[in-house]
Formats: sequence, C-alpha cells, structure tokens
Amino acid sequence: MAYTTDLNAELVSKQASKNTKMLFEYLKSIYGKKHLAGQQYLQSEEVEDLVYYHLTGKLPAVRGYDFMGVSSCKKTDDQVDRAIKWATQCGGIVTMGW
Repeated sequence: MAYTTDLNAELVSKQASKNTKMLFEYLKSIYGKKHLAGQQYLQSEEVEDLVYYHLTGKLPAVRGYDFMGVSSCKKTDDQVDRAIKWATQCGGIVTMGW
C-alpha cells in the first residue's frame, strides 16, 4: 500500500488550540523539504545538548520526555516541569512518552 500525504488535510479536532494549529501548519510546510532532529531526555543535566551543539552548532528542535517518574504515588522526576520550561523558553516541539 502506498503512503500519500494530503498537505491540505485539516486537524481532526475542531477544538484544537491555536498552538496546535500552528504546529500542524508548520509540520505541513516543511514536509519533504526539511528534517526535524530530536532527542529523548532522561537525566536532568541534559548533557546531550552540549554534544549536539559542539558537533553541529545547532540544537534539536524536538525534545522527548517521559511520564515514567510521575506514574507512581510519589513524584520521582521533574520531566513534565522540564518539558514545559524548555518549550516556553525555546519554543521547541515537546513529545511525551509513557
């Protein structure tokens, strides 16, 4: 089965936020033209950024974080707070895993 992309597609949710709509339009605008680089983060030091920046002069546009530390009764990690802080300060794309 061939995969096709309809760049005129619309979001499924009619109640999508302004930011969601902007992200969707951005992703469609770069389709087939650019690549997005990303990194999954676990350790709070996030030293991966130092390696990428040193080698390329750029930082990943996408950061992945995990809900693993907040799935128990005791919050053991600050991944959600870190993700919000990074997205707010840098305007990057956040993905959350479980």
